[in-house]
Amino acid sequence: MSLSQEQIISDYQTNRRQLEAAEDAIRYLQRQGEQAVDRAIQAITRRLGPQALGEQEAYLQRDLRQAKETYDEIVNQEKRRLQRALDDNERTYRQKMRDIGG
Repeated sequence: MSLSQEQIISDYQTNRRQLEAAEDAIRYLQRQGEQAVDRAIQAITRRLGPQALGEQEAYLQRDLRQAKETYDEIVNQEKRRLQRALDDNERTYRQKMRDIGG
């Protein structure tokens, strides 16, 4: 294996590890966001009581749902961006290996 091949493989593996770590961080943040929304809904329900089905609770729940949808969309956009980066890394690696005949 030539030094060039070693460097290509090393670069590919380093990039892949970094992108996978970013994916793990996104998944962690997604879970944290979901838990925060769940806690907020539980807190609202406790404070307003089980009988409170009034307008205020409906507005708060709607706002929380909208915030969760926005958060989910941002997380999903980042997941798609990272998947594209992983795919690009793979294509670049394969192309470089073909270019040097490896």
